[in-house]
Amino acid sequence: MTPAEMHPVLQMLHDLPLGTIIRNSSWLYTYFLCLHFLGFSLLFGGLLVVDLRVLGFAKRIPLDKCLAFLPWVIIGFCINAFTGLCFFCFQPFQLWANWAFKIKMILVALAGLNALFFTLVEDKKLHAYAAEGKSPDLGMKISALASLTIWVLVIVAGRLIVAFQGSSSLFGGSTDG
Repeated sequence: MTPAEMHPVLQMLHDLPLGTIIRNSSWLYTYFLCLHFLGFSLLFGGLLVVDLRVLGFAKRIPLDKCLAFLPWVIIGFCINAFTGLCFFCFQPFQLWANWAFKIKMILVALAGLNALFFTLVEDKKLHAYAAEGKSPDLGMKISALASLTIWVLVIVAGRLIVAFQGSSSLFGGSTDG
């Protein structure tokens, strides 16, 4: 969709009560930032434990014990999905114009596809391998490495959102009048 076609959708999101409440509060945005950080800490911290173990680190720790972190990963993702929606409703036009935001959303989608692949293809095998004391296979290791790589890039893109706020292109060009 072109920016012109997105305008009504962005306006609708801007006008939702959620965005209005956040814009009218002196503390709610900061509270959601803290929640977003907490959610990402749960998400990324849990993934670090699981993915690094799948990649062969800390082999003394049983794989099934590491897999117990996955529910925390899901909780962290849900917290971030909610707070991310809040941030988008707070300033949809500014975020939509920010190339770092778009890159971050593409990366989050890729991470989701990787997680879906892992869940549908590798998860049952991984649990079976864990029960048998076997090492994860190459497909599991590739998925774990992809997961870590993508989420690190999500962190970088997320930080760049603030750095490039007001920039409409990769090389500058302010959207502020």
